[in-house]
Amino acid sequence: MASNRYPIGVSSYSDGTPTSPRGRMQTVTDQYLADQLRSAALEFDRDVLKGNGEHLTPNEGVRELDRQWDLYNLYLQGRGALAAYPGTSTHGPQIGTAVDFGITRKDGSNRPLTGDEWPQLYRILDRRGVQHTGALFRVYEAWHCNGIYDAELPPITNPPLMGTIAESIPGVEPAPKEAIGMKCIKGGTAWLLIGATGGTWKIGSLRVAGQLFDGRAVRDLLVRVEKSTADEPAAFNDLQIEVIRAALKKIK
Repeated sequence: MASNRYPIGVSSYSDGTPTSPRGRMQTVTDQYLADQLRSAALEFDRDVLKGNGEHLTPNEGVRELDRQWDLYNLYLQGRGALAAYPGTSTHGPQIGTAVDFGITRKDGSNRPLTGDEWPQLYRILDRRGVQHTGALFRVYEAWHCNGIYDAELPPITNPPLMGTIAESIPGVEPAPKEAIGMKCIKGGTAWLLIGATGGTWKIGSLRVAGQLFDGRAVRDLLVRVEKSTADEPAAFNDLQIEVIRAALKKIK
């Protein structure tokens, strides 16, 4: 039984089950395959999505046994897609060479590839030894592909995880670029935000999108921004991002 796991990227896909892959790092059981998948995603993001803020990501890679049973039972009940009997799928850890693909939008939600995008993805994958095996299924699956086959191209050196080009993990916003060089310090009983140009703001409450954020909540967000790094980006939702931007505009 294959036991190694090689990360390819975080899933944004959810099917509503307890074992749903959304938010979880997806893996395959072969390092070379992982590198080829990550290389293909870089090419797809660059050449097909053209840096529009969306990313090719793995809906699912290796499925553990409990996940396989979830999907198989849904299939038997007529509430899910065709699923192999647990232990026989190429998604299973015994093989672990299957990947289902999707697109992660800028807001972190998931969408299928369009009719124009699928053939472009297949061409990119084929050059990297990954084939659209879902075309051979009794019930056609556009998203299901398998490696490892003969490849025309070697993997890119140290390819990044799928979904992490230009942005952070899908559904997670990195710290705003405007925050570079800021400092959050305590002066007496007050907290001050100091910008790179020397401007300051006594951190107080802010109303953003109709919601009131007290000074402590604003301060905590700004401290997280200050501590954020490229290797460990701070994670914020869309509303928190807007609060941070509103706070940065207060620097004078």
